[in-house]
Amino acid sequence: MCFLPFRPCTFDAAISISSLQWVLKNIHDNDERVDLTNLAMSLYSVLKPKSKAVFQFYPKNNLLMKEVGKIFADYTEFDGHFIIDNPQKPVKRNIFLFLQKKRI
Repeated sequence: MCFLPFRPCTFDAAISISSLQWVLKNIHDNDERVDLTNLAMSLYSVLKPKSKAVFQFYPKNNLLMKEVGKIFADYTEFDGHFIIDNPQKPVKRNIFLFLQKKRI
């Protein structure tokens, strides 16, 4: 998943459900951080201008969630934010990372 085998500017959108937490599980693992960086850059490459991507995932804590957002912000030109459904109920909480590729 971290090296998408598609030509640049191929897709209008991407959706991922419950896969992101398997890429970066441990914030201190440099190999996992490199994998997530490769995923961010690869995804950015295969999306067309103004395309959108949504990741639904379950980070272990807020620090991990923020690190995921930081990696996407630091290594790509995505505009993005988190959407948290049911923030007061951890058992029913859903976290989404919404990304939009900027116009080229």
